[in-house]
Amino acid sequence: MANPPGTVGPPKRNPKGKTHSSAYRLSGIARCGHCHGPMIGKIARTSKYTYRCYYCANAQKSRAKCSFYNGHVADKLEKAVLDYLGQFSDPAKVKELVEKSISDSQAHNSIETRQKELKAAEKRISQLQELVLKDIDRLDRGILTEGEYTAVSQVRREEIAQLKAEVDTLTAIMAEAKAKTDTVERVPVQIQSLFEDFNTLDIRLQKARLQEIVKAISLFSNDDRLEIEFR
Repeated sequence: MANPPGTVGPPKRNPKGKTHSSAYRLSGIARCGHCHGPMIGKIARTSKYTYRCYYCANAQKSRAKCSFYNGHVADKLEKAVLDYLGQFSDPAKVKELVEKSISDSQAHNSIETRQKELKAAEKRISQLQELVLKDIDRLDRGILTEGEYTAVSQVRREEIAQLKAEVDTLTAIMAEAKAKTDTVERVPVQIQSLFEDFNTLDIRLQKARLQEIVKAISLFSNDDRLEIEFR
């Protein structure tokens, strides 16, 4: 008689609780949505059958590390994940997912606005640095006293330091925005390529292909919710 879906044969062929990470497509990217710990591939068994499953590694070690019983039958979960990934061959879906990850502060400021702010900050830094040099020249020529130079120099240097911190923040935001734009352009092509020959590959190659695209998939107990983070 055939085994039910998700089973891997009679229980006597598999040691109780043995982990087989290489046989699980999602190992390395599956994460518990509650504690963010890894989901590990593990054999579970009933009185008649053994099943490939994913469990939260933290919950397996200690309920203090994760209090949720987060376990999923591997075949069902892997199919659900692949079906979920399939929708991201549509660039509009990827853009929607990416936009959800943008912080509130970024959502209210367009990239064009950030670029203008960055250029303005860099221009002001250049102006202040020129003024510092002029102040030194004025000090050398006796136009400024030592006390006057020290006071004005301190003000200028504090403003430069503040502006440089602002430039660093804006540069990081711009880099993140560019990465998100690249994701929208790159992921649909990768997803389409993934499914062209996915079923013909062995599990190790399937895992490698998935890990090229997906950084993490968060799984939750008691529902079918998935959260995905692309590379």
